[in-house]
Amino acid sequence: MHTYSTDNDLRPRIIGFLGIGSFVLALGLERLLIIVNATVPFGPNFPAPATGAVFAVVYLVFESKVWNHWVFRRLRLVTTPYFGGTWEGYVQSSYNVGDDEDEDKRTEVEVKIEQSWRKMIVKLEGTDSSSRSLGASIITKQGRPQLTYYYLNEPDYDAPDSYSIGYGTTSVKLYEDKGDDGEDVLDGIYYTGPNRGEHGKIRLTRAEAE
Repeated sequence: MHTYSTDNDLRPRIIGFLGIGSFVLALGLERLLIIVNATVPFGPNFPAPATGAVFAVVYLVFESKVWNHWVFRRLRLVTTPYFGGTWEGYVQSSYNVGDDEDEDKRTEVEVKIEQSWRKMIVKLEGTDSSSRSLGASIITKQGRPQLTYYYLNEPDYDAPDSYSIGYGTTSVKLYEDKGDDGEDVLDGIYYTGPNRGEHGKIRLTRAEAE
């Protein structure tokens, strides 16, 4: 996974919160060792190295596992939208000129997004090629949450000869509970570099949240 940027970054506040919590836990651990008559490593200097070790563990768990818990969102410690999960839908390329409602012009795709507190990756599987993100940003202060990512697209081994490796950008907005059955929806556009000169639309519904 790669890091992503966001315009509502509360990371300094959260790191401070985790640091204070780690210090309190280290003091508690020291008290516990004293109560059970165990030898306290480093003597009176125990809280310093203990706080560092506890912080490393707490940060790792928070960053990868519990950052998206509703408690942190209710406390407004985390406000970054969650895009993780498996998404299914279609892309419609500018090569397929025609009525937008003509499903024959669409290419079915599956997108898997892995997202932690600081990192994410977007992987798309299409009919003749696949892509993965190289960098991303999440914008929340200009209407609906928007995910924009830069990607590398690689054709499958049996893809037509006209396909080649290329780079591009996708930008989608998150519509929560707006699918036909109440699913979350990602809707937006994509475009490629000058070597392909392609653009189009993409629409996905969340099939599974991870």
